[in-house]
Amino acid sequence: MTEISMLKIGDRFSSFADAKKAIEELGENTYTTFWKRDARTIASSKIVRPIESSLIYYQLLYACNPGGKKFKGSGKKIRQSWTFKEYCPVHVRFKASSDGKALEVTSVQMKHNHVTSKVLHAHNPSQRKLSSNMKKSVKDYLNMKANRKMIQQKVQESTGANVAVLRDEDNNF
Repeated sequence: MTEISMLKIGDRFSSFADAKKAIEELGENTYTTFWKRDARTIASSKIVRPIESSLIYYQLLYACNPGGKKFKGSGKKIRQSWTFKEYCPVHVRFKASSDGKALEVTSVQMKHNHVTSKVLHAHNPSQRKLSSNMKKSVKDYLNMKANRKMIQQKVQESTGANVAVLRDEDNNF
């Protein structure tokens, strides 16, 4: 599959906002949606040494959206269940540096076990999300009983957002 890595082990970020921005850029460049799979705040870690408050987290793990923790239910598995999770191993792990002044990348895995492409990434719900101004204008159009297909075309022309399903407009409001 793809093996592109812009983040390397040892990269340091002076705040959580900087690390989050780097993850978002990595996601855009690799057509991957990352989610915060695991996190431990500075307060809950009970670390004695001083750590900058702008880091917010002591440990942080971002994972590929189709990846995830394997759920082990305690039921008898009578009903068949289905999920989009493919347990993709892609992740980026951060930890507060030893001096407590930066979030440091401690682990990076960028080899997906599924296909990633620009087209598939554009259809992710997180990519179809509209801004608050656009949501307000779409809501106004829906209240006026405007043609849904015309609303969809207007949204795609003005924002480039791929509102694939006409019901997306209703679901967002």
